[in-house]
Amino acid sequence: MPKPSKVEENKTRLLEAGIALFSQRGYHGIGLKELLAQVKVPKGSFYNYFESKEDFAIQAITFYGDLLIDLLAVAARRDDRTALARFESVFDFLIKIYEEKNYTDGCLVGDMATEVGDVSDLCRRTLDKTMDKFARSFQEFTDQGQADGSMRTDIAPEDLAAFCLDAWEGALIRMRLKKDKAPLLQSKRLILQYLAG
Repeated sequence: MPKPSKVEENKTRLLEAGIALFSQRGYHGIGLKELLAQVKVPKGSFYNYFESKEDFAIQAITFYGDLLIDLLAVAARRDDRTALARFESVFDFLIKIYEEKNYTDGCLVGDMATEVGDVSDLCRRTLDKTMDKFARSFQEFTDQGQADGSMRTDIAPEDLAAFCLDAWEGALIRMRLKKDKAPLLQSKRLILQYLAG
């Protein structure tokens, strides 16, 4: 694999720093000056990569979404466990990440949706598209779970996936408010019970 160019490295560093800052303080809580100082990229260079702060947010959302979808794709690969067991391990992995961050970061897509979804139509469409991709990634598990007999079959797999995603996103909001993993553990337990039927 060829080594990324300096331009690609700088853009990736900006996106990674943006995701961290957006996750902690929201879209309106960060300025470009702070972001550029953190990554040590000149202000003029920022506009070589992004047209505006809104464009930067859109690309950060997409970058974040792709990272999470890649993680879910790895977890969805079949092994000797049932799809339900593999899905549980995804929740455990995510809970560990949130715990390590002391519950300061939730889901960037869910957080940004409540902040800029009504302000920027471009951001709203990107957030909606990314959330739909998350739902399809969840559906990998529900499709497989129905096929291997570990999940209920009386509800369409896409509906089960949408329910799981919506429940999890709500739990992430409560986690941030409480600064505790209890809402995530409760959501995981009830999701798995519901999927098992």
